Amino acid sequence: MSAEGRHLSLTGLEQYLRSGVPIEHPIDGDPRLTLIIDPSGPAIGLRAPRGPNEALPRVSLEHVNVHAGRDSGDGDDDFSLQMNVSGVSQVAGARGETMLRDGDAMLLSYSVSRTISRTDPVDHRVIRVPRAALAPLVRNIDDVVLRAIPRGTGMLSLLKGYVDAVFDDPAVGVPDMRRLVVAHLCDLVAVTLGATRDAGALAERRGVRAARLRAIKADIEAHLAHGGDLSPGAVAKRQQVSDSYIRKLFGGEGTSFSEYVLARRLLLAHRILTDRRWAGAGIASIAYDAGFGDLSYFNRAFRRCYGTTPSGVRDAIRSEQNSSERQPS
Repeated sequence: MSAEGRHLSLTGLEQYLRSGVPIEHPIDGDPRLTLIIDPSGPAIGLRAPRGPNEALPRVSLEHVNVHAGRDSGDGDDDFSLQMNVSGVSQVAGARGETMLRDGDAMLLSYSVSRTISRTDPVDHRVIRVPRAALAPLVRNIDDVVLRAIPRGTGMLSLLKGYVDAVFDDPAVGVPDMRRLVVAHLCDLVAVTLGATRDAGALAERRGVRAARLRAIKADIEAHLAHGGDLSPGAVAKRQQVSDSYIRKLFGGEGTSFSEYVLARRLLLAHRILTDRRWAGAGIASIAYDAGFGDLSYFNRAFRRCYGTTPSGVRDAIRSEQNSSERQPS
């Protein structure tokens, strides 16, 4: 048996980044949800990371057979949503055998016996949720256990994207943000499985909205440079929502879609201007690389944002560099 992965909860993220040791805690004393990325089941051991700055990997499993028995009486009746990102996982349980392929998912219960077999590398995500937190949100939740959830079902793709974003976001080290993430993940899992009417309505206002906004912002970042199409209509088409919905999301944050895109383009340009590796790049070239097609507009917008021109930022960096080079060694 071989396994690569790390066991990490949201509360443990900040401590993990300092210590480099896999850990797990309740989240602020509230055991509503633990988010982990690790091999499935208690039978697999985990290898500690080598250092506090080592990036979190995606899980890769080879030739693994995991058996989880029924509840031993310790009260552990948690659920775990297994998202099979890539590779093949074969799950055998009371409903027979099911093959999970790229993008599929399945709800497991720690009190229900099952065997998971993987003969080749598998990349997956695991969200573990206590029964008390999830059961009231999902219709007939026990009927969902060990049933395959095909890729593209409901909010599954959105949920996977949100999970990945959480692990890349240092803001989850802030207690208030952790609590929000917990609530959002509960919402998204419930909607994916089949939320009750009330839970679904709440999720649309809270977790689904937050996950959509994160996904849209990630889309904007991916298309900032070199004139990528960032019209509301283009983004809406890629995200499979309406452009009016996008405008509503940004309006809820006290800004507009166009204002947000402009701010991100200007920030990208500022970063290039202050990066000495790009010292030889012309202002027009930098403006284009940040997605601006009009140099005059770029200069005006940059000055409004930063109180100086792009050339002024470039000159200040050069002056600072020359001053540093003149310092006696």
